[in-house]
Amino acid sequence: MPLTSVTAYESLIDRLSITEKDKGKSILIINSGGGVGSVACQLAKLLGLKVIGTASRPESMKFSKESGAHIVLNHTENLVEQLQNNKISEVDFILVNYDPYNYWDTLMMLIKPQGKICLVVDSSGLVDLKQLKAKSITLVSEMMFTRIVYNTDDKYRHTEILEEVSKMLDNGKLKSTLTKVITPINAVNIREAHRLIEEKKSIGKIVISGFK
Repeated sequence: MPLTSVTAYESLIDRLSITEKDKGKSILIINSGGGVGSVACQLAKLLGLKVIGTASRPESMKFSKESGAHIVLNHTENLVEQLQNNKISEVDFILVNYDPYNYWDTLMMLIKPQGKICLVVDSSGLVDLKQLKAKSITLVSEMMFTRIVYNTDDKYRHTEILEEVSKMLDNGKLKSTLTKVITPINAVNIREAHRLIEEKKSIGKIVISGFK
């Protein structure tokens, strides 16, 4: 949970600057069935946001809803049309846990004027930043190791976040996104875990556990 929780927490709180004042606003979480996405769904719901996730398979859609998404869209189909079918035309925040390249024009259409977008994954191609200007969109990026790698003045923030996440896990406000354990730790099982991830069909997090 530490890596995904810190990434999701920093994305919502530190990068998108979401506070209790934003209660009732909407957030679109691209790839809500993954490790970061499923934690972000939980945190966003706790913050009082209307959470809209994206997935494609029945099991990942179900997992997204169990993680707190109020609506789950199929990201292999037109997101704009699906949102409109849910009587939503634009969203206040977007968290992108997948390559934003193919989503870029869609993101520009769906984000509200003066809205905020956070990218967790690098773009595989060049995108047109000029599209941000008309709506005065804030674009931010999240990398959980930034504070550590660059020894920033606020690097202690990781301790605060981990302590808060630990409390939330202990009191049941946040639940583990662990969905599969492979044991023992060996070359065969490491290859198997990678195969599952490379197929892009995994849900939540996979753990390899136990030396023999």
